[in-house]
Amino acid sequence: PPGDFAYYNERLGATVYADTSCGKRFDDASLIVLSNHLTMGFGDVDVQTETTLTLGGRDGLERVSTASLDGVPVGLASTVIKKGPCVFDLMLIATPAEFEQSLRDYRDFRDGFDAEYDR
Repeated sequence: PPGDFAYYNERLGATVYADTSCGKRFDDASLIVLSNHLTMGFGDVDVQTETTLTLGGRDGLERVSTASLDGVPVGLASTVIKKGPCVFDLMLIATPAEFEQSLRDYRDFRDGFDAEYDR
């Protein structure tokens, strides 16, 4: 879909990714199950924190984890929100050394999130 995007910050070695799944791609699973889908393909995933929050007037779930990607350690943060016939995923993948700074930037970005959809 045209709303999906990723941004890479070379200085921090971090990527922020956003994805939508609407209509036929919509999965009405729990936020926990949807969060689990985001870490498929990563190894050694260890969830550090799991926090419920509200974004765009809907319940969401944020997870912060450590993991590996092709054997390289990474820090992960993910946020999942369901609104109407859509699931919205936001994700941060960063180097462990810059993860805390990247996480602050990610949360600033995430907290400005609002989702609209056409019926």
